[in-house]
Amino acid sequence: MQTQRIVLSTFTLPLLAMLYGCQPGDAPQEGKTAVPAVPAVPAVQQQASGNGAVASVVSKEVFVKLAKDIGCFACHSIEKKLLGPAWKDVAVIYRQDPEAENKIMNKVAKGGSGVWGTIAMPGYPNLEEEKRRILVRYILALE
Repeated sequence: MQTQRIVLSTFTLPLLAMLYGCQPGDAPQEGKTAVPAVPAVPAVQQQASGNGAVASVVSKEVFVKLAKDIGCFACHSIEKKLLGPAWKDVAVIYRQDPEAENKIMNKVAKGGSGVWGTIAMPGYPNLEEEKRRILVRYILALE
C-alpha cells in the first residue's frame, strides 16, 4: 500500500484549524480530528524562471481554494474568457512587465474597467495583501 505525503502550508494550517476547531499539535477531542503539528511551509515558494529571475510560484490547490472562497470563478477562468479575461490571457499581456505584480494587485484591491472590456471588476479592498499576492503570482506564472 502506498502512503501519500501531505505538505501543510502556513495558509492551509489555519484553514484546517478553523474547519476542525483545533490547533496544530492539539490532542483530538471527541468527534474531532487533530491537526498534525508540522513545520510551516510557505504557500508561496521561490522558483527560478527561464530569464534567470526568481519568481514565486503558488500551488494550484492553494490558488483554486482561495479563488473559489473569494468568488473569482464567477467572472474568470484560467483558460477562457467569461465576464472577465481568462487568467492565461492576463499572464500573456503582463509577462514582460516588471511592474505586473503591483499593477494587478492594485487592480484586485481597487477594481476597475476598460482594460478588458466594459464590465467593471469590483475591488476587494479588504482582501489581505498576502492573499492578493498568492492570486496574482499564480496568474502571472500561467503559461
